[in-house]
Amino acid sequence: MGNIVTIATSKGGGGKTALCTLLAANLASRLRISVTDADRNASFATWHGLGYEGPALTCLTEIRHIEVVDTLQAQAESHDLALCDTAGFENQTAAMAIATSDAVLIPLMADRGTAREAIKTCKQVIACGKSARRTIPYLIVPMAWNPRGLAERATLEEMAEAEGALGLQLPVARQHISSSAEVRKMSYTGRVPTSGTIGLEIDRLITELTGAGILPAKSSFPSRGPIQSDLLATSTDASS
Repeated sequence: MGNIVTIATSKGGGGKTALCTLLAANLASRLRISVTDADRNASFATWHGLGYEGPALTCLTEIRHIEVVDTLQAQAESHDLALCDTAGFENQTAAMAIATSDAVLIPLMADRGTAREAIKTCKQVIACGKSARRTIPYLIVPMAWNPRGLAERATLEEMAEAEGALGLQLPVARQHISSSAEVRKMSYTGRVPTSGTIGLEIDRLITELTGAGILPAKSSFPSRGPIQSDLLATSTDASS
């Protein structure tokens, strides 16, 4: 059975879809990858359906909060990694996806609003784990990040202060993803950077996530075979 990893933060425009896209496209050549778009805006699914250029991966949508659990678990049965891209606001679907996940990735940009939402999302993951009576690992991933930037330094200081004040663990990935025109252009093209600076950064992040047990080290399938690359299922139910 594959890993289920949800990418979540209650901040709209916080880098969830960019992180999901970079991971999915860069892993799809070596693992069976599924992406479930659980955002009613369907940013990932729309982008994928309009002309994704890269190794085949499974893409589907499910915004219903009960059905998303079955969807993710079913995808984990037939894929090495089932990713879930969630909405940029608090809803039941995101909470249910978190509760059924093996791990949660929380993108962090260098601004106070994103930092506060990342902290809130960490607390949500902990609460979901308590409700399920298990620990759900989570990791904060710096996105559009300049490690020498003043805003980035202030953001990390705020996170450190929150750790002390709240008694909360806020683990931040060692590897960041830089601000890049290539990443910004992804939404307009079907191309995802797999080389150059961003390619190197995402490879290092994948290595870090693999070492932490968040991503599988290798495929559990003896032969990849054909993988469906079209949009498989769409839920238009407005409930969430």
